[in-house]
Amino acid sequence: MPPLNAVRAFEAAARHESFSNAAEELHVSHAAISRHVRGLEERLGVLFFRTAKRGVELTEDGHEYLKAISPALDAIAEATEALADWPEGVVYITCEPTFAVKWLMPRLGEFQEQNEAIEVSIDSSSGLADLKRHEFDLAIRFGKGSWDGLEADLVSKARVFPVGSPKLLQKAGNIQSPLDLCKLKLLHEDDDGWLWRHWFAAAGVPDVHLPPFPGALSTVLAIE
Repeated sequence: MPPLNAVRAFEAAARHESFSNAAEELHVSHAAISRHVRGLEERLGVLFFRTAKRGVELTEDGHEYLKAISPALDAIAEATEALADWPEGVVYITCEPTFAVKWLMPRLGEFQEQNEAIEVSIDSSSGLADLKRHEFDLAIRFGKGSWDGLEADLVSKARVFPVGSPKLLQKAGNIQSPLDLCKLKLLHEDDDGWLWRHWFAAAGVPDVHLPPFPGALSTVLAIE
């Protein structure tokens, strides 16, 4: 049986026929959806999506698989809700590992002092989170905040910009433009360099040729 996260990623992407909309719904990155779907396709030896003018569209295998798994996911959600005995006074939060380390944890102690009756349970992962199926009370994710059926509040705006160690920059020589970065080995947290491509496009270089990536890293590891 394939991993449930991969099946859920496929179901959302297939229902929307959009990886971006699936990422918004499940509070994860576009790269995470792409990685789950690609892994599922490789595991089953089929192609679920093909490129279309407006993004992607389902293949015949994709339509058949979506039709088969949707009732099963609904049944799992209903059974879980019927049996779950959620403890009172516990708030279940899921958030990206980097956000948990750099923002949430430094503030948690003060919150607990002011709210002793509330216990906070934190899942620090970038995995799929389905609030509609009551896995968590609160999810902190990157996104536009336009998730159907959910209320979203802006915690902080993210600024995305390249960083490098002084030693690396000294060795690289004169870095004056975005294109100069292409001669460096760029670290990233997704398989296809989606975030780098997004940044280059915003910097006015939409069709940049990127060097091979050394492998995906979490943001925390990339910073270190």
